[in-house]
Amino acid sequence: MKLFLLFFSLIFFSSTLFAAEYKGKVVAVIDGDTVNILINGKHIKTGLAQIDAPEISQPYGLMSKSYLSRVIEGQWVRIIEEGQGEDEELLGRIYKGDFDVNAEMVKMGLAWFDVRSGKDKKLRALEKKARADKRGLWQDSNPTPPWE
Repeated sequence: MKLFLLFFSLIFFSSTLFAAEYKGKVVAVIDGDTVNILINGKHIKTGLAQIDAPEISQPYGLMSKSYLSRVIEGQWVRIIEEGQGEDEELLGRIYKGDFDVNAEMVKMGLAWFDVRSGKDKKLRALEKKARADKRGLWQDSNPTPPWE
């Protein structure tokens, strides 16, 4: 019985204990929170988990995309998977070396901490600081979140 419980626990909790990790090259930046990454010869649409950047048509949308392009386009990155998006895209935390790209987008005021799916208190604190410092989109008195 103990062996069965141990096996069941490992299967049930493995997705939270052992997040998949990938390495790939960023071949295109779609917007401020979505990129195409070449992983093992396949183009994988990847969303930056727990954040939401302005849409291209919204204020700061082009600035957000441009900044993300400068930071990681053409670069090798590491992705720690956090799930799948609505259109089956990979959602993950993206790192360039030890540099947390998701956190940087929030820190620079180029993306919101996504209150609908985010759990990382660090990202929430970075947004609060960006708001207080009026960085990026927080220069506007009442910016519209992309999910509205």
